[in-house]
Amino acid sequence: MTGMIAATRRDRRTAWSGGWCNRGQAMADGAALGVVATLSVLVPLLLPEGEPRANALAGTLGFVLVAAALLAVRPARPGGQQAVAAGAVVTVTAGVLAFPGLLATSNDLTNLWMPLASVWPTYGACRYRQDRRRAWLMIGLLTAVVTRPWVASVPVVATGLLYLTVPMLFGFYLCARRAVVASLTERARRAEREQELLAEQARADERVRIAAELHDIVTHRLTLMVLHAGALAVSAPDADTRATAEEVRATGAKALDELRDLIGVLRRPTGSAGWMVPR
Repeated sequence: MTGMIAATRRDRRTAWSGGWCNRGQAMADGAALGVVATLSVLVPLLLPEGEPRANALAGTLGFVLVAAALLAVRPARPGGQQAVAAGAVVTVTAGVLAFPGLLATSNDLTNLWMPLASVWPTYGACRYRQDRRRAWLMIGLLTAVVTRPWVASVPVVATGLLYLTVPMLFGFYLCARRAVVASLTERARRAEREQELLAEQARADERVRIAAELHDIVTHRLTLMVLHAGALAVSAPDADTRATAEEVRATGAKALDELRDLIGVLRRPTGSAGWMVPR
């Protein structure tokens, strides 16, 4: 009864954690879609038309800064990377809106999307690792929003594909490559362990073979020597001869016991109690 209650509680915790994980993924996907929709649709409405006064070096500098901030955060701490990504989105958007026409215009959002290009590989890798189907669904939705097909503008489509779709695909590649490397590493370790086990088994087999040869050859001859000495101790006419034969028989019997112990050690597997040669 207690086991059933514990199993039920464990199942509930698993279901709750799984549901919370799914809700967290949905929130992250919703946030990404909201950010892309805001930057692609709403921000251009607040910017003037024409060409930005700043060239693409401003976007390149932003890309380097954001990428350095993401690399500075440990990959094992996704919360830190999410904070850096959110801060980058807010900072870049605020900078573009604070100086309309300087960094970006409604016709050219390169300096807006280029600094954020380093965010999408991390998001894409995380989503691909959790759910591949969902990852491909999200890249399709985000690409449809960022390219704004209803505008029918080649620069807009090129900017969206270059600074969002391609980085996400690169994140997919990194995640898949990491999984393949981990799988190959595990296979190599497993093969190494199997080789070690085979080598240990070969050594054990050799020890058993040597022990069998010692038992068959040396023990047989020592047994004959002990038997002959015992017979001589019984049939010898004088006491000195009987005493000497008895001493030889006792010494041979002791040598047999020691030899059996030695053979047992040879036959014993490494790290195991093993088994001894029967007397």
